Amino acid sequence: MSSNNTFEIDFLDHVAIRVKDLKVSEAWYEKVLGLKKYQLDEWGPFPVFMLAKKSGVAL
Repeated sequence: MSSNNTFEIDFLDHVAIRVKDLKVSEAWYEKVLGLKKYQLDEWGPFPVFMLAKKSGVAL
């Protein structure tokens, strides 16, 4: 950490966002931000990851 109380992020895996309508949110992140849906069957219907390379949001 530097002396001016800031920090640097080298990598951000994902941020979790709670949404009211999963399908509407998936469509928005794909259309507006160009993120691609990734979902693990063993986790069930959520979370759904919307990714750009190795970073993204979990809905």
